[in-house]
Amino acid sequence: MSENRSRIIKELMYIGILPLLFYISAYYYLQPKQLPRIMIIVYLLAMLWVVFFCLYIVKKIKSKRVFQPKVWVAFLDKHYLKVLLFCILTVFNVQSIVTLPRWDGLLYYTFLIKQCNVFDFTLSGLIDGFRIVHPSHGYYCFLAIGAYLFENQLMGVLVMQLILYLITMFCYFGLLRMLFPRAKENFCFWGTLFFAFSPLIFGIEPIISCDYGVFCYLIIFLFVSLKRYPLLEIWVAILLILSKQQGVLYYVAFYGIVFLVNILRFYRTNHKIDVGEIRKLLRRMIPGFVGIGYYMVSSASPFAWMKGMQNSTNNIADLNESVQTLQGIGVNGEYIIEKLKQIFILNFAWVNWLIILVGAVSIVYMRIKHGNRVKISASIYGLIGIAVVYIAFNLFVVTYTNPRYLSVGTVVTSIGAFGILNLYFNFQKEKLKRIILYGLTGISLIASFVSIDPISFLVFRSFPVGKLYMYQPLYDNPNMYPSDIYADNTVYNRQFAFYTFLEEKMLREIQYDGSIPILQIDMAKELPYEQGTYDYINMMLEGLYGRMRLYWDEENGKLTGNDNDIPMKVYYFWSEQIKKGVNNKGDTLPDSAYAVLLPRQDKGILNTLQKKYKILRKYDISAYGMSLSVYKIQLK
Repeated sequence: MSENRSRIIKELMYIGILPLLFYISAYYYLQPKQLPRIMIIVYLLAMLWVVFFCLYIVKKIKSKRVFQPKVWVAFLDKHYLKVLLFCILTVFNVQSIVTLPRWDGLLYYTFLIKQCNVFDFTLSGLIDGFRIVHPSHGYYCFLAIGAYLFENQLMGVLVMQLILYLITMFCYFGLLRMLFPRAKENFCFWGTLFFAFSPLIFGIEPIISCDYGVFCYLIIFLFVSLKRYPLLEIWVAILLILSKQQGVLYYVAFYGIVFLVNILRFYRTNHKIDVGEIRKLLRRMIPGFVGIGYYMVSSASPFAWMKGMQNSTNNIADLNESVQTLQGIGVNGEYIIEKLKQIFILNFAWVNWLIILVGAVSIVYMRIKHGNRVKISASIYGLIGIAVVYIAFNLFVVTYTNPRYLSVGTVVTSIGAFGILNLYFNFQKEKLKRIILYGLTGISLIASFVSIDPISFLVFRSFPVGKLYMYQPLYDNPNMYPSDIYADNTVYNRQFAFYTFLEEKMLREIQYDGSIPILQIDMAKELPYEQGTYDYINMMLEGLYGRMRLYWDEENGKLTGNDNDIPMKVYYFWSEQIKKGVNNKGDTLPDSAYAVLLPRQDKGILNTLQKKYKILRKYDISAYGMSLSVYKIQLK
């Protein structure tokens, strides 16, 4: 078997894993009464895949003599950093597969399970069923494999999320090795850890969202592209484009810039156009052109999205004529300022930008004073193109200010910061270079679990959750969409995951059994259209504003989505509604309840509560440096 043919078979095997696992696991989970036609093709392809896999293994055994101990010793000696990387990332991420996703992640998970359960093995069922809010087939079909294979579907989905995270980080490690061939392997290892533990990446890994799919597939795509796997490159490009609309923008931006740089360099050298480069670009841009065409004509187009967003915000404006809302593509000065603060500052994001700024100034200085030119590859320019599109999209597509939208920017800035550190610290300063990178990695890891960035505390509002504080990066403009009622604005590290453990501890200590409801009191802030701002931290106890239902597993002491467990019964009232005895949903005050108050909630709320209720008992709940107070109350 020729090397080229072996490479093609290897690529086809990688490509086949995802669709074969998806269909076979779906078939055994759903067990339809009749065998779908697609399954005949799937089983034939699966048999072919097994044959090629066996041939590939036999070839490896013959060529490597894998049963000899010295072969394994040599393998571990060559790849010990990759093995160590796998172990470290797996250990630090085990917690993510037993933590309930918060905010939109919980909502998307619920939609995903519903679509998994009604999948009918048709093309229309695949297209319509796994398009959850956005075109998300590339990402959600991957997660669906876990939902089909695991009895505990939530754990299965989160295991697939972890697998995608690990694949992404190994591809990032490979990217650093290819983009900076002079960098030592152990320096690339620490550069990967620095990136993997970034709060805006590691912190949102347990959050299920198609933005995470775009982030992962973009890195995998860049790796296979530079590795020159043409078939695998097209496949990953499809997954990237079909994970969210931004995917096609990043794909086109990368190849467009790479093409222009290569053409210009070829023309300077040969004074003619490189026809071969043009053909190569057109071939590689086919997925991009198809993706753009699909989005333009489908219900997922930016125009349809903008119209839908405008309709939803018009409904809000109808409640009060003074509320003016801008959604879609446009210019909103206050929104742009808020996004700039997030992009350049939030949770140590400024560290990468500072390193890049220092490097850029140094490059200009060396060029002016010494005439030194730094050779920059076309791929680096392609990454800069992605950064430009990313910033433009975040500034001029006016929507929520969710920090999870920043993960793609972290890819570019982390690569840029690594490149600067590698470029400006020569072998004589190797020790200093390592100390800087070790220190930055340690800071990133701590910041992924606890909010500690002093700059972010100065720029953003913050609030106590016991002994600790959290930033509150919100676009809080009454003339704009009231994003402070959308809780995932505050999901930027894993501190919220540990807050879930605090909530579960609370439910265990009060011995929640569903007979006495939870009573949540808001911050007594009234918006122009007469809707109180809910206490978004504990909002998940109800299941994201009642759009879904959470349950309590009393035996294991865990919040679940399993309807066989005890349903969570939560009431939300704001201060004025407590006085009136009725909330905006028409719910009357319960006869008895457990009232939950956070450390930042003032005594005025408790005083308002005591006008209606008598306090029977107080619980002080603390865990992981966070705390809340629970009052068992009864109507007077």
